[in-house]
Amino acid sequence: MPALFVSDLDGTLLQEDHSLAEETIAAIRKLHDSGRTFAIATGRHQTDVADLAKKIDRPIGMISSNGGMAMAPCGTVIASDYIDIAISSEIVHHPMPAGVFLNMYTDTRWFATETNPKLEAYSEKAGFKCELVAPQEIENMQAIKFFLWGDRAGLLTLQQELTEKYAGKLDCLFSLPHCLELMPTGVSKASALDALCQHLGLNEQQVVAFGDGENDIEMLRFVKFPKVMENAAESVKAALPNAEIIGHAHQLGVANYLTTKVLS
Repeated sequence: MPALFVSDLDGTLLQEDHSLAEETIAAIRKLHDSGRTFAIATGRHQTDVADLAKKIDRPIGMISSNGGMAMAPCGTVIASDYIDIAISSEIVHHPMPAGVFLNMYTDTRWFATETNPKLEAYSEKAGFKCELVAPQEIENMQAIKFFLWGDRAGLLTLQQELTEKYAGKLDCLFSLPHCLELMPTGVSKASALDALCQHLGLNEQQVVAFGDGENDIEMLRFVKFPKVMENAAESVKAALPNAEIIGHAHQLGVANYLTTKVLS
């Protein structure tokens, strides 16, 4: 019997406007009240995740920054990892293709080196403010992750460049078609989920995970019960040919699964 249910956010748990539907909140609360544990695993910053968690109004696990930080339901930080400062310094000065915007997360802050109207609008809505800075202002800061946002073709070129340059040091994976995530090699949602399982006295055989992006693949492979969203990238479906495909994220896919397959 699964005891832990873990879900990605954007493209999985959230609606098209990046909100938590009331049906989803109700399903998570009912899951918790039935004695199971729910956790979020996302590329978003911990500050952002904590704000969403308040709406659920139940203690949940929180894996943020693609595994860069993990918190137990009680609020204890159980894992945190950072990119080497020498590499971070090089990344912030790396030339970006036209239409690609560099963003950096630290433990508590979000920095960008250029204005991006779409991310600015998201920042305003989320209440987690993006700070515009010059590269030299953040070159010596401890980064929990970078994410590069924008033109898909430019991001694919960057993915190849950075993967080759930082082989064995950085993992470069897409969380969304227009968002490339840079993490220390070996740090992922899966590694953070492993830490959460150990903290809770569970193992991967007791875990259900939901995801849609390339940065979810390791997590989905780690657990016994992987659930891939109908809207997932084809590369994700191909990487997990035996995983169950459930509903579309924007049609309450996770909430419907919990309600009909777990809580009924």
